[in-house]
Amino acid sequence: EQKAREIAVSAEDTQPPVPNAVIAFAEFLLVFAVMFFIGTCLFFITTLGTYLRPSVVTAVNLATLVGIFELFVVFETMKCVVNACIALAAEKSMEKQMEVQRRQERMTSKGQALLKAKFGDKLLKSAAAIVRGADSRSRRK
Repeated sequence: EQKAREIAVSAEDTQPPVPNAVIAFAEFLLVFAVMFFIGTCLFFITTLGTYLRPSVVTAVNLATLVGIFELFVVFETMKCVVNACIALAAEKSMEKQMEVQRRQERMTSKGQALLKAKFGDKLLKSAAAIVRGADSRSRRK
């Protein structure tokens, strides 16, 4: 019963996945933008390279390589690390929430057992009726 409730709650909270066409289009735009940037750099280096000193051309080439390395290695790695941290935080939060819920259920069950042991079923049934009445009044408001 607990598992079914958890699955129902998690199914309600999740958003529908992004369509594959949107993902493919976003990846295409990303690759296009990066290739356009690299192509633009290569165009200016080849057209202006004949007028620049060789040391300047080498510096521009190295700067381009460093930029590509930073874009594809450093930024992508940081993006993966941040996504992993967010997923871990969400998982930890869900575990805490489930523990609190289990603790509340145990406390309710224990309280009911104590009332039953002390006063019998009659008081427990009347207390449940009172609680149900309070719940229905609070829902109306």
